[in-house]
Amino acid sequence: MRAAAAPRVLVAERRRRPRPAELKLTAKKKKKKMVKRARPRAKEMEAAAAAEEASRRARHLRAISDATAADRELEELVFGDSLMAEEGELLQRLAGPQMKSCLPANQERLADGKLSTVQFHPSAQVVMTAGRDRSVSLFQVDGIRNPKIQSIYLESFPIYKARFSADGEQVIATGTHHKVFYVYDMMGGSIIPVHQVREEGEVFIWDVRSRKCLHKFEDEGSLEGKCIAVSKNNQYVACGSVSGVVNLYTTDVCLKENHPKPVKAIMNLVTSATSVTFNPTTEILAVASNEADEAVKLVETLFRFLKDTGENGLVSQVL
Repeated sequence: MRAAAAPRVLVAERRRRPRPAELKLTAKKKKKKMVKRARPRAKEMEAAAAAEEASRRARHLRAISDATAADRELEELVFGDSLMAEEGELLQRLAGPQMKSCLPANQERLADGKLSTVQFHPSAQVVMTAGRDRSVSLFQVDGIRNPKIQSIYLESFPIYKARFSADGEQVIATGTHHKVFYVYDMMGGSIIPVHQVREEGEVFIWDVRSRKCLHKFEDEGSLEGKCIAVSKNNQYVACGSVSGVVNLYTTDVCLKENHPKPVKAIMNLVTSATSVTFNPTTEILAVASNEADEAVKLVETLFRFLKDTGENGLVSQVL
């Protein structure tokens, strides 16, 4: 008899559980695979979106170009070339002034001291310089050489301010501490001294041709005047004082009264007001002091004529 076969014993292999660290590594590997698969798809989608955007812009620009070309053809047929020229000029204006470096205006005669005045002639391409070296110089501004026209020298007279007359035929020069000012007649070549009575805080109105004082008035609250300006339309007078206050008067009142009341007192400077000037349309008044850095204020003046009362109104805003 054959021996009975031994029974089979099936032993199940017991798998060990993965450790937490191994699980983390497996998760990281799966994430990397997913990222690697997603990156090409994202790049493809971005490239497709960019191509679509470029195509849409190209179609838009092509449509605008076709419409613009058609409009220009119609404008040329109706208006000719004049409209295109005006459009080009308008674009140049909108682009703003073209700035470039030029030669110094006074290169043929540099000042020996501090310049106190630089002013352009009201009607000619001439610039004037004056300063503490007691000289007044005129230069022809051509942008090439800027030749000197003439220089005059005032003995023992450091110039505080110099200005062209309204007609541009004379130069009036004032000194720092003198009871005299000079009138230089550019047409006749003569230099005329004009004696004045210097009173602190008073403003004198002179007839330069007859060299007579027509009127004087007191600048309200001023102990010492430093600068003065008259608007181009001859309607307003601005007076700056050592206290930094700039008083604004109407010209007709200044010509009649000895103690006029200012229509506006500008008190935005904390040092002496050494310079005031109106813009050509009298809409802006600039006040400044050379005794402090960045001491410049622009006063926006809006003038209107009140028909019902016949008086001039003024509103100001400091910028």
